[in-house]
Amino acid sequence: MLLFVQNKRIFAGLSVSRWGWLLHNAAKNTVGARKKRLK
Repeated sequence: MLLFVQNKRIFAGLSVSRWGWLLHNAAKNTVGARKKRLK
């Protein structure tokens, strides 16, 4: 049971970090697109 709870926590952490990474990349892409448009 304890193992299951730990696995759940690890999985939640992975999904959160994956979403954070996707959001970070999306923000970087929009900033890059804006800089290209200004030039």
